[in-house]
Amino acid sequence: MKIQIQGKDVELKRSLRSMIFYESLAGKPFEPKQLVDIITYFYSVVMSSERTLTITLDEFVDLLDENPQLLIDFSTWLAHVFALESQIKEVKDEKKEEDESPKKA
Repeated sequence: MKIQIQGKDVELKRSLRSMIFYESLAGKPFEPKQLVDIITYFYSVVMSSERTLTITLDEFVDLLDENPQLLIDFSTWLAHVFALESQIKEVKDEKKEEDESPKKA
């Protein structure tokens, strides 16, 4: 997903850096149960994807107030990313089970 902030095109990336940024900012692991969690993670992804930005969390929330579609698009993108990660995990788990199952002679 690509968004524009402060005149910069930002390609959003879910990364280890974004998770660390979120946990450092929120003081807890990411669990998207509340709107504040999703907005804070969105901010973390943006800041981790384009590290030259100087927007504060408060300014970012103002941006979302002015452009609520950004949050809708991010939520859709994040759900898609989670679905892909889940599918990849299922394939890895199946492969692991196959590798660990006893081989017939």
